Amino acid sequence: MPPDEKLAKIYDLAEDYEKLRATMSSGQRRTEAMGRIARQILSYMPLDGYDPDPDLLSPKAGRRLVAYLSLVADPDPRHAEELTRTLTEREGIPYNQSWALRALSRIVDTRGGETISRKAVALLRGMRDGLRPGSGRQLMLVDLVDRLS
Repeated sequence: MPPDEKLAKIYDLAEDYEKLRATMSSGQRRTEAMGRIARQILSYMPLDGYDPDPDLLSPKAGRRLVAYLSLVADPDPRHAEELTRTLTEREGIPYNQSWALRALSRIVDTRGGETISRKAVALLRGMRDGLRPGSGRQLMLVDLVDRLS
């Protein structure tokens, strides 16, 4: 399938994700449904020639999710700083934060911690310290910050 067609399908799924979040109550059923959409998006990844930075800056949660998933599939360290800023300063949706953390962890796992600046590590520490101790995202951040320190 040509990259443009793949991206169109991915963006359709991103819209489905946003509709789902808007129409379903928070809870296990919604999380499972969002997971099915995320797995569908991942099935189209990686995308040749896709730049996640514009989607990282998008006001749309579905577009940001696409960017995170693309960086899970193709952990490109050139996007680590923008990913960190989006995660720590703009992303307020816990589900999206989890995928952003997975993407950042993949970058560190495959490209090494030296791809993450000290400023980015400080932002991650701040986020870690602001989350409820023992929560899934907080534990992911504890592990990530430990690996980067």
